[in-house]
Amino acid sequence: MGKGRPAADPLGGQYIIAGVDAQLAAKGWQKVESDSGVAVIYSAGTTTETLTNPFAPGGPYGGYSWGWRVGSGFDKSGVQTISVSELIVDMADVKNKTFIWRATAKDTLSHDFEKDKKTVDKALAKMFKNFPPTARQK
Repeated sequence: MGKGRPAADPLGGQYIIAGVDAQLAAKGWQKVESDSGVAVIYSAGTTTETLTNPFAPGGPYGGYSWGWRVGSGFDKSGVQTISVSELIVDMADVKNKTFIWRATAKDTLSHDFEKDKKTVDKALAKMFKNFPPTARQK
């Protein structure tokens, strides 16, 4: 793997690398430590997004209401903060120093490592579904 923006959690980063390696191996690619023709680079980042619920008690439509309510994660002011993670995998031609393929995934992560591993697995499977690209996809 080349240098990108590693995951904030080193264990998560190791899991991403192992997942990318597994996806490439499943497609018939072989990992080599030197003299590689293709560099694989991943970047991972997490941002915080704020969602608002106008129907919360403090929101503009939050007056009297009747009915069933399901816990939504919003506080009384109608604000919810979630962590959204993005994963980018790039592949570059080492000799020509050009990028040849890119895939991205964006999803909400929890604070449960086992659940997040499943989310990463699903994202990687989707990212590599049409890999390697055909001439029409390039």
